[in-house]
Amino acid sequence: MITRSIKSKIIIALCVLITLLILQSYLFNYSQKSLFELQNAQHKALLQSESVTRLENDVISLQSQAIAYLDHANSNTIEKFNVHLNAAKRDLDTLSTHLNEYDENYQNNIKRLNEYLNNYQDTFNRVVVNRTKREQLYITQFKQPIEALKAQLNELKKNTLTSKQNKIVNTLLTISNIEQATTNYLHKPNYDEAQNVQDNLAHLNTLLASIETANVNLLNNTDELEQAYSQLVILTRSYTFSINVVLTGIENELLYLAEKIRDVEKQKLTQTEQQLRDHVLKSTEMANLFAALITVIIIVITFFIFNSVIKPIAKLTKLLNDMSNEKQVTLNSDEHHQNEINSVITAANALYLKNKQTKELLAETQALNSKMELMNKELTLAIPQAKNANQAKG
Repeated sequence: MITRSIKSKIIIALCVLITLLILQSYLFNYSQKSLFELQNAQHKALLQSESVTRLENDVISLQSQAIAYLDHANSNTIEKFNVHLNAAKRDLDTLSTHLNEYDENYQNNIKRLNEYLNNYQDTFNRVVVNRTKREQLYITQFKQPIEALKAQLNELKKNTLTSKQNKIVNTLLTISNIEQATTNYLHKPNYDEAQNVQDNLAHLNTLLASIETANVNLLNNTDELEQAYSQLVILTRSYTFSINVVLTGIENELLYLAEKIRDVEKQKLTQTEQQLRDHVLKSTEMANLFAALITVIIIVITFFIFNSVIKPIAKLTKLLNDMSNEKQVTLNSDEHHQNEINSVITAANALYLKNKQTKELLAETQALNSKMELMNKELTLAIPQAKNANQAKG
């Protein structure tokens, strides 16, 4: 058969080796591609996780800037608030880049987070506008009547006897207390400061009623103060509601949503890291298995080469050496492993047999020739003897 020839067996062995090399190259490329995809997924998960962490920090910074604005309202605080707000929106945009890769719940959380950020910005802007209105109200409708009332009392004090100036002094002191309490209430609104202003206003009305003479406008000023203070209280209630309820609620919701998104990103990062580890272990196992398979195949091919090529060549060499040295050889006929070298051995066997037969025939011929020569010599000697015998008879 054709497959029994050495050439066909070598071609088959080379085809097997080439197939293994191609398979190894394919598996290596596939493994590298999978590894690259997993590393890319891990990188994206890491970036997403970092974005969530920055988003949480930005939300906390927004909260701190809002609190800082309540304590020290200035343009620098508003600017810092906007910086952190823009940073939070950028982080949210980064999280939304691969939004289609996540489930619907995650997408809804991202959308809600975006809405809450916009609401937080709008609420803070309303707080800024409300605070500005409160300050303008204090300056235009509260401070001016206070200054007018103080001027009237100071003028009245000049025209009043020293013995009767105590009520005016107490009234001016009460007005100072009202100014201080109102200023405190303006910057840090709370119930105690509001109650302090109301008590001082009531006390001021009592004092002004006791010193009221020809100056009928004094109580009118207190009416203006009470109206301005009522408007200030209304604005302050809206102001404190926006701060204590709306802003705080949005902050809590932002942190809650950011925490949920962080858990998802953390889970995804852990999952990609586990997949990467599993892929590395699987690739290592496949490489070891492939190396073992190649080793076994190399051993089989080596045995095949030894059994089909090297061993027959050694046998042929020994046969030829024995033939050249005219040693006795044993002729074997292997019908199950017919290949080129076995064919040469068979031909050599036939040649050896023919050579042996030729030598045997040559030896027999030489022996016959020797006998014939001996017989010729005997005949040559017998002829003269016969002639002499014949002559003697004659």
